[in-house]
Amino acid sequence: MHSDNGKVRKFSKSHSSKTSDEAVRGAAVSLWLSGHTLANIGNEVDLPLSTVHDIVQHSLRNAGENKENTNPLEPVNIRPSKSPGRPVTFSSQQRQTVIDLATKDASNRRKSFKLLARECPFHISDVWLARILREAGYTQHIPRAKPHLTSPNQQKRYIFSTEYNDRPLIGFWDGWIFTDEMYFVVGSHYGPERVIRNKDEEYHPDCVDRERPGDVRLMFWGAIAYNIPCLECPFYIWEEETPDEKAKATMILAEENRKAEEAVKEAKENWYEMEMERRRNLPKGQRPHGRPKNPYKIVRKVRSKKRKSGIDWFLYREKVCKPLLYPFYDRMVESHQLEERGVVTLVEDGAGPHRAKALNEYNHDRGVNKADWPACMFY
Repeated sequence: MHSDNGKVRKFSKSHSSKTSDEAVRGAAVSLWLSGHTLANIGNEVDLPLSTVHDIVQHSLRNAGENKENTNPLEPVNIRPSKSPGRPVTFSSQQRQTVIDLATKDASNRRKSFKLLARECPFHISDVWLARILREAGYTQHIPRAKPHLTSPNQQKRYIFSTEYNDRPLIGFWDGWIFTDEMYFVVGSHYGPERVIRNKDEEYHPDCVDRERPGDVRLMFWGAIAYNIPCLECPFYIWEEETPDEKAKATMILAEENRKAEEAVKEAKENWYEMEMERRRNLPKGQRPHGRPKNPYKIVRKVRSKKRKSGIDWFLYREKVCKPLLYPFYDRMVESHQLEERGVVTLVEDGAGPHRAKALNEYNHDRGVNKADWPACMFY
């Protein structure tokens, strides 16, 4: 119902049903062929002027294209064409192409849906691309951070976990000292980066970050142990080595090498006398020929010449071990002797300073019990 100047006018039924009625469409075309105007035809069949125009033009166009039935009044020419409706859905092959493109490599997994849609071999919108990936179980996630881990290291981690899996916290793990370094990084990209993956690809090689972006500005070292407050645990913030400290380090190493050479020389002389005495006591024909091979070798302690800055074994020993780590270790040993905790064990990762032969020999001479900690283990 509609009110116009106080008068009530009734609308006829929907035009959509009339436009699909072949009888109404045939009547409109027939009246037009008889010479009636479009306005008169609209009044007769109760259709808008534009609809009548579309019906007539549709019939004439079909009659012109139809070689068998050229009469506009033929049902085949009057019948309305089917609506195109929704676009045809993408085939399974096209969907697989989208998935393969998005998961091709680490670079493609980090691209936006719009960029992937542009690179797709067929036309597709970014909305449809995202929908296809979502239906296949692929969504965008922040990549996991995972270090490199080789197969031998995986095997070492498995053996270590199997061996120590059932060890108790009190009486065993409470004697372990865990140490590590961390970096404060500046210069990374703003906001989280996202990768395209499904729920089973959380640690796929293309979906993890292995490097820390940006410039290293500050490095922090710390040690922790069970049931010891963090404020009582040692920590150190590294500072750049000064020229005076470098000169002092050279003098310290020169003195240590001198003492080591004297000790080796003395041990070699004693061993040589004992070896020659042993040989003289052997029956003739059983005595070895030539001079005895020297088992003592002098290993000089040196710092890498390629080192520009950063931390090496010497700085780690002088700045951390001697003033901080060793006193903390001794305190733990005293606690162990009082049967307050398990055997004291030092845990360090596989960083270069920790693997230096000179430092490990120093730890051994000092009686430090160091764990054989597998690479890339999570504390």
